[in-house]
Amino acid sequence: MNKTHIYFGIGAIAIILLHIAMMGFSRYSDIWFFPALLFLVIWQGFFGLFLTWRYSPAELKTLSYLVHAQFFTGIAIGIFAFFWSSTH
Repeated sequence: MNKTHIYFGIGAIAIILLHIAMMGFSRYSDIWFFPALLFLVIWQGFFGLFLTWRYSPAELKTLSYLVHAQFFTGIAIGIFAFFWSSTH
């Protein structure tokens, strides 16, 4: 893990939240799992920030379960987005 991962994560979360803000929150209010998706995006950002603040890249290699939690959250976001796009 290097600085590229940090910048990519910040950019991805910023793009997702900007998309939601620009499209309008009310557009997504009829989707029952949207609050869960929004929570996952925000959690992804805070957890990633905590990981980069608390641990060095060398320490994270020994604590790979923390990084995998980030990975599985990203997969959950993708699954939610896929199901939403397949219904609309």
